[in-house]
Amino acid sequence: MASLKYVTTFAVSGSSSFPTDMLRRDRCFPDNPDDADKINEMGFRRTVKLVTFHSTKNHNITFGRWDSFSWSVVPNSIMTRRL
Repeated sequence: MASLKYVTTFAVSGSSSFPTDMLRRDRCFPDNPDDADKINEMGFRRTVKLVTFHSTKNHNITFGRWDSFSWSVVPNSIMTRRL
C-alpha cells in the first residue's frame, strides 16, 4: 500500500439524508465533531466539511456521485496540502 502523503479538505452541501456510503466511497470522514453531528440532522440545507488522505497529489473526490445523491461539492472548498 502506498504511503499517504497528502490531505484534502472539502465541503459538501445538501438538505436530503446524508449519503453515508459516500464516506467509504471517497475515503473521507467528518473534519470535526460538529460536522459529524450535521450528518444526522435533517430538514434543512447544511454544509459538512470532510477530510481525506491520499498518496498522490490528485484527490479522489467523486463530484458526479455526490450530485447523484442531491449533495454537491462546494465550489472553492477543496484544499490539498502535502503532509
